Amino acid sequence: SWLSAGISALELQIPLKSPFPINPIKGINIGSLSLVYTPDTAYQPTAFSNAVSAELALPFGFPISIVNAANTFTILFDGAQVGTLNSAYSNSSTELTVVSSGQTVGTVNLTLPPSSLTLANDTQAARKELEDFTSYLTLTNGTAVRLQGASKVVSDTPLGRVILNGIIFDVDSGLLGLSLIHIS
Repeated sequence: SWLSAGISALELQIPLKSPFPINPIKGINIGSLSLVYTPDTAYQPTAFSNAVSAELALPFGFPISIVNAANTFTILFDGAQVGTLNSAYSNSSTELTVVSSGQTVGTVNLTLPPSSLTLANDTQAARKELEDFTSYLTLTNGTAVRLQGASKVVSDTPLGRVILNGIIFDVDSGLLGLSLIHIS
C-alpha cells in the first residue's frame, strides 16, 4: 500500500513532442476583426476580435479541451507581409470529436485580445503595405489573406492539464470588407 500511495503522489514533467510536425491547424476563420487607429498608432493599430475559429485535425484519438491560447499571426495580403499580431493568452472553447484511435477533429473558438499589429519594419514600403491592406478592406467587400504563425495552448486532457507549444500554421483565410455594411 505504501508503494501505491507513493506512485499515486508522483508528479512527472514529461514533454510531449511529436517526432514529426503534425500541423494540426487546417484553417482559420476570422468572423470579424477590429482595427483601432489613433494618430499615435497610425502604423501600429490595435487589433482585436471575439470571432476567430480554427479548424483542427489531430493525429490521436483522445479527448482534448483547449481552454486558453496565445497566438502569433503574420498577415499576408497579395503576397506581402502586412504585419504581425502577438496576442496574450485568452479564453477559448473547443468543439472536438474523436473520430478514431488516430484522429480527433473539430473547431477551437478563440478571442483575440487587444494586440498591436506590428509592421515588419519601419520602412515606407512596410507602411504602404498596411495602407493598401486598410484601403482594400475599407473600399471592397473583403479579401483573401494568408495567416502564418504559431500557437501555444493550455489544454485539458485525460492525462491532466497540458501546455502545447510551437503549434505552427500557414493557412488561407479571409476578411470581410466595409463595403458589405449597408446603412439605411
